[in-house]
Amino acid sequence: MKTIKDVAAYSGVSLTTVSRVVNGSDKVSPKTKAKVDQAIKELGYFPNNAARSLVKKQAMVEHLQEVGFPFLLIENNFQMMPVNQFLIDNVAGARDAVNSLIRHNHKRIAHVMGNPNKKVILERLNGYIETMQDNGLLIQDYYIQNTLSDSTLSLPKFREMMNRPKGERPTAIFCSNDKIAIMVINELTESGFKVPEDVSVVGFDNLNTYGFSYRGPRITSISQPLYQIGYDSIISIDGVLQGSIETPINKFYPTTLEEHETVCSL
Repeated sequence: MKTIKDVAAYSGVSLTTVSRVVNGSDKVSPKTKAKVDQAIKELGYFPNNAARSLVKKQAMVEHLQEVGFPFLLIENNFQMMPVNQFLIDNVAGARDAVNSLIRHNHKRIAHVMGNPNKKVILERLNGYIETMQDNGLLIQDYYIQNTLSDSTLSLPKFREMMNRPKGERPTAIFCSNDKIAIMVINELTESGFKVPEDVSVVGFDNLNTYGFSYRGPRITSISQPLYQIGYDSIISIDGVLQGSIETPINKFYPTTLEEHETVCSL
C-alpha cells in the first residue's frame, strides 16, 4: 500500500506539503497542489476505503439535509458543505506534544501514526512535521512509521528503528493516539528499553483507562475537551430544534497537554 511518503517522493515535495494538500489547506499553491493531486492519482494513494467512506458520509449528510433532520457532526470536517460541526484542533495538539518533547531537550523524535487515510491522523502528522521543521530538527525516513492496524504495531520496522546505533535511534516518540502509545511502550519494555529513562513517549486522547494489556506508567498525552463537546452538542441541537441558534454551527476546540509519567529530560 502506498504511503504519504511515496506521494512526497513521487511529486518531489515535502511531507508537510502532501499533508496540507490532503487536509485541504490553503497554504499550497495551485501548481503544487495539482502536482500532488496527480501523484496521488497515479500512485492510487487516496482513492480507497477512506474516499469511499467520505462519499457515503456525504450522501448521508445530504439526505439528512433534504429531509430537514437536525444533526451535528463531530470530527468529520465537511469543509465543502454548510453543516453543523464541532472540530478538534489536531494540528495544534500535535504541535504541543512535539514541543513538550523539545522542551525536554529531545531532538531525535519519531512519530508512530495510525491509518494514514484518516483525516485526524493526517492532521496530527502535519503538526508533527511542521513543529520538527520549525525547530530545525531533521526527520529521518525511519522516524515516521505506520501501524499495521489500530491494534497492531509494525514490529520489524519499529525494531529496526530502535536497533540503530544510540546516536541514530530516537530518544522520544510521539504517537497519534494513546492506543498506539500503549503498543509502543509495551514493545519498548519487552525490548529492554526503559520509559521514560531511555525513550520518552507522548500520546494523544488522554485515555482514563488503558485495558488489561498495559501495566506501564501513566501516559503523557494530549487531552480533548470531550465533556464540553458532549454538553455543547446537546445544547446546540436543542437550540436548532427551538430555532434559537443560527446555523450552520462551526466550533473549533483547543486541546491541552496532560503531563504524566512517560516523559523526562535528557
